[in-house]
Amino acid sequence: MTKNDQPGKYWVKLVRPVFETMTVEVTSTSEEGALAEALAIGESAPDKDWGGSFDPSSYHIGAVGVAGEDELEDPQDYLEDREEYQSYMLLMADRSSGEGEIRLQPWLMRASDCSLVDVLGDWIGELTTLHDKGVHAYGRWLQVEAKRGSHDPVSAILSFPFTRGGGSPEK
Repeated sequence: MTKNDQPGKYWVKLVRPVFETMTVEVTSTSEEGALAEALAIGESAPDKDWGGSFDPSSYHIGAVGVAGEDELEDPQDYLEDREEYQSYMLLMADRSSGEGEIRLQPWLMRASDCSLVDVLGDWIGELTTLHDKGVHAYGRWLQVEAKRGSHDPVSAILSFPFTRGGGSPEK
């Protein structure tokens, strides 16, 4: 609420991820060469060659900032300034294999050491919490499978469901 607990106007800057894709045909003598050539083509491809849209079933929207009418002279300027300092890191997950990797972005390579330590520490903390929950759940799942006696240990590990609902890996 605003001063005197009266309703007031707020401006909230929102962000949502949109991943664009394109398929590139190249001729090469190796996968590494094909990848390098395709990336070079993608770097210079016009926007019209890319396709994609927001997928609300896989990604959330987020807030970059909020400003109230009684807090600032120009909330729009404030939100645009805040947006300038918001950057994103990409974590890629292959949900069919359980493999993941970090896709480093150019802004991160330009960040100061102090900024890197601060930001990476925050991310590592949050990712460690998620990892620990997953390890705990995986351990419980293995215990249940062992009590059932329906799998040998290797089969149990290989049949671990990659989806919350169980069953086979997501497609």
